[in-house]
Formats: sequence, structure tokens, C-alpha cells
Amino acid sequence: MNKWKGIIYFNVLILFSIFYTSSVVSIKGMLIFMAPIMIMTLIYAAICFLNEDIWKLLKNKKEKCFSKRLLEDNDNKEFIWIIVTMISYVIAGIISRGLGFRELYSVIIILIGICYVGNKISKYDLREILSSILLCFVVVSFIAGVFGLYCYINNTTVFIGESFYGIADYYTTGKVIISIMVNPNSYALLCAMSIMLSIILFVIKEKKVYKEFLIVNILLQTYNIMLTGSRNSILIIAVFIMSYFIFFFRSKYKKYAIILLVLLGVMGIAALKLGVLPEDSAFINKITNADFTSGRIAIWTAAINIIKSNLLFGVGIKNSNELIAQAMGNPTSELGTHNGYLGVMLANGIIVFLLIMAYIAYVIINSVKERKKLYGKDIEIKSLLICFLIAMLFANIPESLLFGDLNFPLITFWIMLVITKNYKEKNIG
Repeated sequence: MNKWKGIIYFNVLILFSIFYTSSVVSIKGMLIFMAPIMIMTLIYAAICFLNEDIWKLLKNKKEKCFSKRLLEDNDNKEFIWIIVTMISYVIAGIISRGLGFRELYSVIIILIGICYVGNKISKYDLREILSSILLCFVVVSFIAGVFGLYCYINNTTVFIGESFYGIADYYTTGKVIISIMVNPNSYALLCAMSIMLSIILFVIKEKKVYKEFLIVNILLQTYNIMLTGSRNSILIIAVFIMSYFIFFFRSKYKKYAIILLVLLGVMGIAALKLGVLPEDSAFINKITNADFTSGRIAIWTAAINIIKSNLLFGVGIKNSNELIAQAMGNPTSELGTHNGYLGVMLANGIIVFLLIMAYIAYVIINSVKERKKLYGKDIEIKSLLICFLIAMLFANIPESLLFGDLNFPLITFWIMLVITKNYKEKNIG
């Protein structure tokens, strides 16, 4: 029971650090953000401490209640911690900013966390439910991809009220695809998420028709990512797709991996040779020019200088981009750190940074130990962890990480872990 008190203290400490450093402008705003997190944690703690006899009376069952069984099962305690914490932060994000696609990503990760960490819960039925939910997401993203590509080919913008969808014009890149999202970066994340979920379903679904559809979807989403011109998404998705190929070249899915790799290569060469990328020369320059490296190094240097003066508590989430822009001599723009580690330290200081890293490390270490007990040495998990840490260097969504909306490299890391779990369960036992 002391462990559950520790979870409550953990939430309180995180909340205090976040509120102290986030430049919340009013007590009301602070309470709105804090309430769902604390209520969720306290309600669950209360349920855990309820007398077993009361549960039997209410449920009219002889066996112990579900939460009591979970508490008594040491293998599931990490699972409960993850679910309670993530659900509370998702609720906070929904209430404080409204439901968006990033919160939807968070919900998906909660479901994936259930299937990965909870061994006794992630049985066939739950995996089938999860695969159905993920398939719905992939189908919707496929339809959105076809719609966006149609708009791009026909140079069409669809207006609904004051909002527009399909394509957009950006002065740095030219015509880019946004499909159903509000900007190309958000749509690139949607495409990348669709690719990752397609890889999971590729392992789960046995029928050939599913695999053929998923290959087509991966090709479509990859091409659409190129049409968004989003460098962060292209870089991150490349890292994890390569991890996928490295792993599956040694499995029964080797032929599919080779086919997909060849098709991706042909598609990329065709896109360059046939001139079907947006504003060809400008697009390629945007993706590959020296600015991509030197610009980020300059931003990182500016961020480090600011962090040195605000090491303990940071400058606040709302002030981070503004201070970076001022340090770069462009005060009218909003520049992120383009680095997950520096972004958290700049916004929230070293205290929150260490808490977040400790939380991630705890979950990962315990999950790796669990996998080793079941399957022996897990080289793939180590390689995926390295990919995750590298991807975090270039991520431009760092300011919230586990709070409200989730960091994209963290999402992809958990997804790839689920892939290895499902594959090994089906092929090892």
C-alpha cells in the first residue's frame, strides 16, 4: 500500500513543479489543470483501499474485485501506474485545451500500454479489440490521405466555414498537403502515426487482404509525409522504419519487408525524377540544406545559455519559444528548441526534467526486465531505445512530454515495443 501513497506523492510533486514553472496566469487556470489529475489519482487510490467485503457486497460475487486482484499481482503494478498516470494527464489535456489529435494519440498509447505491460490482461480478446480500434484509425487516416493527395494533384482547397483543408501555400516550401489537419506538421504526425499502427496491424492481422491494404497505406502515408515538407517527421519516421526493417529481416515477414523497402525506394526515386514533390528544388533544399544542421545548433546554443541562468525551475512553457526567438534575433517568430531534452529543461527546469526522465526510465527498465523473463535477451528493445533517445534530440514537441499530449518519439518507441511483443508471443509462445 505504501507504493500507492508514493504514486500520489509523485503526482503532487510533478504538479507542484509544473505549476511553479509554467507561468499559469490565474488561480482558476491552475485549478482547471490540476483538478482532473488529482481527482483521478485520489479516486483510484480510494478504490484500491476499499474493503474487500464491500466490493463483494456491491458486486455480488465471491471472487475478489478486479482492482484488488491487480493490486495483489506484482506483475501488474507497473501497468496500473502507467494507466492511472496517463489517463489523468490526458483528461487534464482535454479539459485545459480541448480534445485534439494529440490527445487522441495519448488515448491510443494508453490502449497500447495495456497490451504491452499487462501480461495477464493482454490476452487474445483484448488484442483483438485493440487491433479493431487501430484498424479504424488506419482506415480513417487512409481516407484522409487519399483526400489530401486528390486535393494536391488537382490543386484544390476545400473550405468549410472559415477553415480550409486539402492543401496550403507556404512561402518557404510552396504548395504542401495538410489534408484534414490545420497545418502540414500536424498532418505529417498523423501520417507517421498511421504508418506505425499499420506496422502493428501487419503483425497482428493474419489475412492477406489486411497485409496488402497496410502496405498500400504505408506507401501512401510515406509519400504524403514528403508532400508536407515536415523535416522532423521525415527524420523520426525514417529512424523507426529502419528499426522495423532490421528486426523483421530475421522473421517470417522478411519477404514483406523486402517488398515494402523496394516499393519505398522506387517511390522515392520516382518522386525525385518525375518532379512530383512540391516546388522540387525549394523542397529538396529545405530538407537537406546546411541550415537544417547549423540552424539547430544555433538554437541549441541559445537554449543552453538561457538554461544556465534558469537551471532550477526553467523559464516556463509559455515563455520558452519567445525567449528562444529573442535570443536568435527574431522576436516576432515562435521558435522551438528542436530538442526534447533541452526543451523540457528550458521550460520546466532541471527538477521536472529529472522527474520525467526517472519516470520514463522506471517504466522502460521494468518492461525490459519483464520481457527478458519471458523471452530471454531482447536485443531489439535496446536498439529501439537508442533510436528513441536519438529521435528525442530532434523532436520539436518537447514542452509537455507526458502532460496533456505526448511526445511523438515516445509514442513511436512504445509502438515498436508492442510490435516485438506481439511478434514474439505469436512465434515463441
